[in-house]
Amino acid sequence: KLCQRFVAGRKLESDFKYVGYQIVQQSNGAIMNQQSYVDNIASIELSKERESQKYESLSSEELSKYRSLVGSLNWLVQGTRPDLAFYLIKLSTKLNCGQVKDFLQVRRILNKAKDNKVDVFFPCLGKVDCWKLVVFADAPHANLSNNTGSCIGYIIFLVGENDASCPLLWKSGKAKRVVKSTIAAEAMALSEGMDEAIYLRS
Repeated sequence: KLCQRFVAGRKLESDFKYVGYQIVQQSNGAIMNQQSYVDNIASIELSKERESQKYESLSSEELSKYRSLVGSLNWLVQGTRPDLAFYLIKLSTKLNCGQVKDFLQVRRILNKAKDNKVDVFFPCLGKVDCWKLVVFADAPHANLSNNTGSCIGYIIFLVGENDASCPLLWKSGKAKRVVKSTIAAEAMALSEGMDEAIYLRS
């Protein structure tokens, strides 16, 4: 029906790329990854002497390259790599005041992503009447911004028959206000996760 309505330059089925995502359809579900995108991220080198100056501030040129690497990591985390979300938030707090060690860390994380392929699997979930949303949330206390801010995180799964599930949405971010305990940070993470799940359900 889509082909009758729209003129397409080419048509791909079962295994294809779409806006940087590789999507593979199988009999029991679909797989999505961004490995080709990751492989094409150019590694930015520093001299051995500069790498040894770990606690030196980045120059304006190095900061520009650093922001570019963090931007690449951001696109990856939003798409298929929730496992790297905390690193993204931590590195994002250094966009204006990064040190050489931060540059080395984001480069190391991207190299790790290249070496460790991750697929997001969307299985057949069965009858829609059986579907439900499940939220996992967590947070530590004062682990960001010189131990004043807290990072909160949550992930929402769509769960179907026989406990088959797939991730729908995930987030890791700095808490909107300073809290005084771990349980307060965890409550904030859970509250935001539940709000998001209620919105998705509607």
